[in-house]
Amino acid sequence: MSEELMTKKELLDMFGISYGALYRWKRKNLIPDAWFIHKSTVTGQETFLPRDRVIERVQTIMRLKDTMSLDEIAESFVPQKSAAATEKDEIILRGIADENQLEAFAAASGKAPPYRWHSLLELAVYAACGDYHAAQCAADFMTENEGEASLYIIQKNGTAISFCAGSFPKSGQGSALECRLVFSEGCEAEQYHLSEMINNLNEKLR
Repeated sequence: MSEELMTKKELLDMFGISYGALYRWKRKNLIPDAWFIHKSTVTGQETFLPRDRVIERVQTIMRLKDTMSLDEIAESFVPQKSAAATEKDEIILRGIADENQLEAFAAASGKAPPYRWHSLLELAVYAACGDYHAAQCAADFMTENEGEASLYIIQKNGTAISFCAGSFPKSGQGSALECRLVFSEGCEAEQYHLSEMINNLNEKLR
């Protein structure tokens, strides 16, 4: 279940960006501090980043940086809770969920469209994981917290357990929480990156 990592040098070489640019983006919170993972290697201390997430994030930054300031780009990555309700056809059109997922979600939640932001987040997570109670847990968790977080669903012998864990910045202290998970033999575990799911949802709602 562990996420594939890439070294800082691999990232810089892939996009042809400088060390200074990368850390300027980090200081501006375009790339979360929690993504910079320091590990000891045979050659000394090295910095790694989550491959898929950081590649997607750098691609977005490079696409926007000629038309937006770094502060504006950083603001676009902050979850925005839309107050407007979204109808069924619009939900499907924007790719938040397909018709089957929407019908299953409505049956599981007892709620029919239109949906406001919190229910849309529940729906987006449900469309990814297929577990309404886990989606409900994730939406409540991310409504109360802002930062990098993941939903974990662990299954063994037909029983599923879900929980959320994250790294949330405190004023002047950076992101302090590191979570290490060890699973017994026979467990199947899935990880869903909630912060990225929120960003994707907001993009679809724009």
